[in-house]
Formats: sequence, C-alpha cells, structure tokens
Amino acid sequence: MGKHHLTASCYDKRGTLISRAVNSYTRTHPVQAAFAKQVGMPMCTYLHAEIAALLKCGRRVPYSIVVERYKKDGSPGNAKPCPICEAAIKAWGVRRVTFTLG
Repeated sequence: MGKHHLTASCYDKRGTLISRAVNSYTRTHPVQAAFAKQVGMPMCTYLHAEIAALLKCGRRVPYSIVVERYKKDGSPGNAKPCPICEAAIKAWGVRRVTFTLG
C-alpha cells in the first residue's frame, strides 16, 4: 500500500455497486495520462482510484461515485477528488460525487 489508501466506488441510480477500485502506486493507464495532461499535471500518471473505478464500469455510466479515505485510527480523511479525477468524473457524466472529509 502506498502513502494514501483511497477507495472509489461507482453506483447506478438505484444505488447498486457497479465497480470499486483503490489508488495504485505502480500501475498507469492511458486514460489517467490523458486527463493528467488535460489539466496541466502530466507527471501524475499513476492510476487514481476514481479513474480506475470509472474504467471498471465498462459501458455503464455510473450515477454516483463515492470516494473514501480512512486514517489508521479509523477516522475519515480528506478524499476530495484531485483536478485530474474531477475532469474524468465530469467527462464520464457522473451526476453525484460524495467524499470523506478529514
């Protein structure tokens, strides 16, 4: 596990889980690289949980995405999507974004 353990979960309009993913500090993806470049952060190529979860949805467009981070003591941490993930979430057409605050 890397420095920040972050989980993103995508749901359909009925609240059914479509996909779930975590941050990767070893994997990259062309979609991650494209959105990173689009927002002026081309060095951020490691696969973020939000983009990984969106990719796992396949052709399904999630209604909502929930992004969570919990500290070692179990309290919630800040999991607001970064500019790269915000751009991807918007491009995917996700209508609701929820995240933990620390």
